[in-house]
Amino acid sequence: MAKNVFISHASKDKSFVRSLAGDLKEIGHRVWLDEWEIKVGDCIISKIEDGVKNADYVIIVLSVNSVVSGWVEKEWKSKYWDEISAKKIYVLPVLIDDCEIPELLKTKKYADFSKSYSKPFFELNKAIEPLVKSEPQNNEVFLSNSFEEKILERDLLYLDLIESYENIPTVLNLYDNKRRVVCVESAKSVDGLGFDLYKTTDLIADNNEIYFLYLHKGAGNYRTYDYIFEKYSHMIPIKQMIILLQPDKKIVDFEKRRKNISELYGSNNIYFLNEFVWKYCNTDDFREKDNFQISNFVEPYLRGEDKMALSYMKEWLEGDEEFLVVKGGGGIGKTTLVKKINQLISDKYVFVKVIYIDVAAIKNNLMRYSDMLDHELDLYDLYVVNNGGSIILSGVELISKELFKINFEFGNIVFIVDGLDEVISKYADKFDFYSFLGSIKEYNSASVLSGRKSKVLFTCRSYFLNKRKYAHIAESVIEVIPFNKVLAELYFQSCFEGNKRYVEKGMKIASILMGGGKDIEYIPFVLDIIKRILLETKGGFELSDVSFVSLLLDVKNKYDYIVYRVCYREIEKHDLGLDVDMQVRLFMEMACVYESPINKDTFSGILKSLIGRRVSDQTLDALFSHPFLDVVDNFVRFRYDFFAIYFKNIFLYDYFLGNYQLDEKLKMILLKKMNVSMINDVSIRLGSVNDELLLKFIDTIAWIRKDPDLPEEDKDRILSDLLLIALKSQQNTRANTKNENTALLKNMFTEQGEVLEGFVIKGLTEMDYEKMIFDFKGMFIKNSKFVDYDYFWECDFDEYTVFENCVFEGVRLKKDIKTKAVQKNFVQCTGDETFRNALHKRKQESSDNMQKILFDIKGFLKTFYVRGNMLPRREDVIKTMFKGDGVYYIKLLNEGGLIERYDSEKKTLGVQWKIKSEYIEGCTDFCFQGVMIKIINDIVASTIKKDS
Repeated sequence: MAKNVFISHASKDKSFVRSLAGDLKEIGHRVWLDEWEIKVGDCIISKIEDGVKNADYVIIVLSVNSVVSGWVEKEWKSKYWDEISAKKIYVLPVLIDDCEIPELLKTKKYADFSKSYSKPFFELNKAIEPLVKSEPQNNEVFLSNSFEEKILERDLLYLDLIESYENIPTVLNLYDNKRRVVCVESAKSVDGLGFDLYKTTDLIADNNEIYFLYLHKGAGNYRTYDYIFEKYSHMIPIKQMIILLQPDKKIVDFEKRRKNISELYGSNNIYFLNEFVWKYCNTDDFREKDNFQISNFVEPYLRGEDKMALSYMKEWLEGDEEFLVVKGGGGIGKTTLVKKINQLISDKYVFVKVIYIDVAAIKNNLMRYSDMLDHELDLYDLYVVNNGGSIILSGVELISKELFKINFEFGNIVFIVDGLDEVISKYADKFDFYSFLGSIKEYNSASVLSGRKSKVLFTCRSYFLNKRKYAHIAESVIEVIPFNKVLAELYFQSCFEGNKRYVEKGMKIASILMGGGKDIEYIPFVLDIIKRILLETKGGFELSDVSFVSLLLDVKNKYDYIVYRVCYREIEKHDLGLDVDMQVRLFMEMACVYESPINKDTFSGILKSLIGRRVSDQTLDALFSHPFLDVVDNFVRFRYDFFAIYFKNIFLYDYFLGNYQLDEKLKMILLKKMNVSMINDVSIRLGSVNDELLLKFIDTIAWIRKDPDLPEEDKDRILSDLLLIALKSQQNTRANTKNENTALLKNMFTEQGEVLEGFVIKGLTEMDYEKMIFDFKGMFIKNSKFVDYDYFWECDFDEYTVFENCVFEGVRLKKDIKTKAVQKNFVQCTGDETFRNALHKRKQESSDNMQKILFDIKGFLKTFYVRGNMLPRREDVIKTMFKGDGVYYIKLLNEGGLIERYDSEKKTLGVQWKIKSEYIEGCTDFCFQGVMIKIINDIVASTIKKDS
């Protein structure tokens, strides 16, 4: 007869439980399964208690998940004590994987589903006293053919769940390439059998046999052992076999798993595959781990996340996502964060290699290496270049690409690419980010068997990850944000070991440098510099301009002040024979011409050219220890990437002051794409645009235009940047008005007479800049470009404005803007769909306005129609009858010559108007026949023109 069956299980085993419950239900039992019985609003505890209480049997599904579940234990234990009292069997154990059997159940026989399905299901069915359809002769359970077929299908499903790693021969060849690898047998069956047995022999003598037994994931341990022992024990010393196991996320205790296999086979040579590859296939150099000592580390917050950075990244390391991008501004602490992660990984994971790639340090080698490739850069290429590109150059024994992929598949690698934007900007034509992400998936192709994936961690400046371009990876991007006050104080407390005076002084200085206010954002690199100064001057750092003497730096600029103080301290500390401005010029050369990192010889050469003599080794040593610089191996680089931009800004400022001539050095910096912050910084430094500065802009523009080697796209961008710098500079001392902007535009780009030619306005968006408009009335503009200029349609136009042979892209017409520009203002111009839509909208508005005027005039004239004739009308009657603006149309039509005042003898009637006699017949036809007459056409045309 049918029984009530309660299935106690862990939620992670739901897939197996659903199948078991379905099969029991199909043969007639009443099965209680939580997701079937508990509805929304039910009391979960009460429903479970009722289910257990009413059950004839409780099936306890034993697994690594359920034996640690408190819920599961409570469910079956209550029935277990009923079993003891009644001396009947109520609790039926079912085993689905290798786990620790609870003490109270160790004496019970369990149905072992870990090896197969059909046989243990029949055994479980007998224990439940199944529903039978007829009394079979042999006392066995009768099952329909359809159910037998279903069980057979289930066995095939379990056969599919036995998974194996196909590259074992490759692993064994990598272990010892001087031996021959032969597969003795490979087996996989529905009853849990799953293994590969390999034999390796000496290539020359074909002897000295070593046997490797690889146990498949999901295979039954005992079934496989029985088979191996029965078939091979007479010819293979089983205790001497090297046994390879598959790492699996389901394994809670790896050492217990190793111990169980060791006891079963009597062998001590038991290795998980990732462990075996790590220990016996990799080189000593590869196994050696980098050790970054990160002092005074403070964990930063992430934008829009409820976790802090390290907590988030630790979860990512244990999850399934293959890559993560850490973005943020320059100097925000991205590098420090990933170096901290490097340290944590190295400490926690024995068999994991962190490959840290400092892109800035290898980009020159990367360019040379990529030129030799016939494919796009991938992970292995970065690994090779990071180690010098070859064994000869680095002295490091590199692993092969094949072994690199094997390590990757088994989760043995965490790859940190610090400075992804450097790769993208440097190798835009050779590096495809999507393909690079694809290479990660390729290297991770078999990681599903390994239990954990190798990971790739990127750092990147925020501007690179444009949301429109990389929206599909948004979930794999986190953003590090500046410190708040609490974190800044915590940082200083760590640095100053709780010295309250130093902490307070550091916070005071930082707060002033960060602009003050309520919600100050503290940039970590600034805090680090303040810390260094306070420690080395024993707290003597005071904000003062008394000793501030510089032609390049501005005492009122917070960054300039820090730079000055740091450089001045170096003079005092090391007796450095370079004043502050000379140090700044040295850093300008590094940032603008050579780009850091540069080797020490190049650095020495730059300095020699600046001061006109050879510098001493002592001076060089002092500079190499400069707080702004890092020296790694034989290369010098900026400690913070903020300085690469900062000193470019100083360079441009110095150029416009007249200290540099037009040369390739200037072109190199102008070719580097300037961002909004750079344009703003340079313009603030320049101040107002005087005649001398204006001439400098004009000379630079002419030089750029004439350069035959510059592509048109680069010329456009540079011309736009120069114009934006000039406009922003002018606004420092004058109001941002269209007249001031227009005058500057004319001064910079007027060619002949009043013709403006060859200017570019690009990227002047409302997101980055305040409204900047021009008065184009009466102007003739040729061969100019307007690209992503959000304010174009808000400029002034009239009927004499002409744009000839100009380009318009991304100039959208906003809904609330009423522009006066019309189609005829644009002669032989090209534009994108945004531009064409704007003109179409303007044309439609003009057409709609014309129709409205015609409609209103018709309504106005009908007020004169009385008894079949157009008769004079009092002004007050016209206003009452005509619902539009009566006064406006009286004036419009009177000035247009269509109506005139009518002087009646009856003065008491007030002011009256009439249609001129010569137009009465035409107006009647216009109102009632739709016939246009010339005078009305002229009035409407004149009105439209005036409104435009």
